Amino acid sequence: MAMRVLLVDDDLHALEVQRELIEHAGHLVITAASRERALDLIGAHEFDAAFIDVVLGGADGFDVLRCFTQAHPAARAYVLTAHDKPENLLRARRLGARAFLTKPLRWDELRRALDAAGDVTSGPSHARGAAAESPDKRGQL
Repeated sequence: MAMRVLLVDDDLHALEVQRELIEHAGHLVITAASRERALDLIGAHEFDAAFIDVVLGGADGFDVLRCFTQAHPAARAYVLTAHDKPENLLRARRLGARAFLTKPLRWDELRRALDAAGDVTSGPSHARGAAAESPDKRGQL
């Protein structure tokens, strides 16, 4: 089932590649390249899932995670980072993240997260009807 996904990453190349992969899996993706844009989107849209980079330039992605999980308690939130420190993992879990995905992100990890989010979320049904086959991309972003 197609979901509405928020994707937050200040790395514009990674943001675009991740967006394409998620869309190719049949989901509607709304992107934000900054903390401010992400917070605006969180308040303006319903989401089934979010993938949030915890390092957003000089901003704190954990703040975005906290706002997302408060505004969308039924949605699945996932943390993206190149820095998988244990204290970051604990902080992400406390703020409601379902999983901590290390960058560079692998397609199979992203797909598992999307499948898990789709299994538990009936969702806002905004993205229904946007189905596509899974990409053959199995490499890293």
